[in-house]
Amino acid sequence: MPNRRNFYERAGQAILEQDSVTVVVVDLDGFKSINDTYGHQIGDAFLIHLAQLLERTVKPPGFAARVGGDEFFLLLPNQTPDQLHRFAASLLETFQENPFILAEELIEIRTSIGLSYSPDHGISLDTLIHHADQAMYHIKYNGKNGYRIHDTLDSIQRPSEGGTR
Repeated sequence: MPNRRNFYERAGQAILEQDSVTVVVVDLDGFKSINDTYGHQIGDAFLIHLAQLLERTVKPPGFAARVGGDEFFLLLPNQTPDQLHRFAASLLETFQENPFILAEELIEIRTSIGLSYSPDHGISLDTLIHHADQAMYHIKYNGKNGYRIHDTLDSIQRPSEGGTR
């Protein structure tokens, strides 16, 4: 899976080539407790499972990258706000339907997801990441395990925004 540096290189190029790009920030909810409860080897296996789900979900020319600890960035080209709502809801559903299996135990995947898209939310990669990060933190502080699109122009509130599923 690409890392932070690779994400910045590829996303920067996509911004130049595409009419619109969406940055998606995916942050795990409660990952520290997984490491504390099961150990770092299981935590690493959990992250690999999540990365595989993300790579299966994001279709080329879009891509997913692990940018640190338990945080992932996705890049999706040329998506409408309605497509983004469907994508984010589908991503949450994918996580719900594919928990991490440890022996006989199922460990739920819970995430806070923020999205922003160009040109409405900015034209630079740093601005798009910042706005997606703000949207993600809104979810993290208001219930977790949901998604939010940065609301500069998209103020439609969806049922899965801001709350647990």
